[in-house]
Amino acid sequence: TVVRLSTDLTLTGPWETARLGGSISIIDSLLFKDFELLPIGGPINHTAEPSLPSVDSDTPAEKLAAIPEPFKNWGLDLSLKSITPFLIRGNLAGGEVYLDAKVGGTVGKPRPTGGVKLREIEAQLPFSTLTIPMGSVDFNPDRPFNPTLDIKGESTVRPYDIEIHIYGGLAKPTIQTSSNPPLPENEVMTLIATGTTTAGLAD
Repeated sequence: TVVRLSTDLTLTGPWETARLGGSISIIDSLLFKDFELLPIGGPINHTAEPSLPSVDSDTPAEKLAAIPEPFKNWGLDLSLKSITPFLIRGNLAGGEVYLDAKVGGTVGKPRPTGGVKLREIEAQLPFSTLTIPMGSVDFNPDRPFNPTLDIKGESTVRPYDIEIHIYGGLAKPTIQTSSNPPLPENEVMTLIATGTTTAGLAD
């Protein structure tokens, strides 16, 4: 991952109530990652199921609450923007990400607005290609660590045209699927993952 930034920051005011303002711009960025997929039916060594941290709005807030005085009381007036798109490249995914946000509030209680836009994201799955023409991640000043997702994906696994909609808060998003011709939701997910329905797997 390569990220180059251009910053123009100013810290003003007395020590106890200082204010950090200005802009942080992404001028050149690239996420490049190639993945190796194990073939289905190949030997796999079983390992313990990993334990991943939950994504919620409380944990980051607790960390910010531990910031000492007077830093957590410093005000924020920051502009975050991508001058050029954040590029995603690799053997499984490609696309562009655009950032346009502002952060107000204080260091201890940030209040972000704006968000992130996804464009022409394409994920190469083992048996299908999932395309996300456009999507968004919107920041909410009242829930700074639980942004709202609105991402729509499309895929075709003949003879089915599939749509996936991911929406709601990042902590507990809703995933809604549909297909034409119609299939039950669990069948749609099986189709995307394996290239066939459960009936095809049984055969």
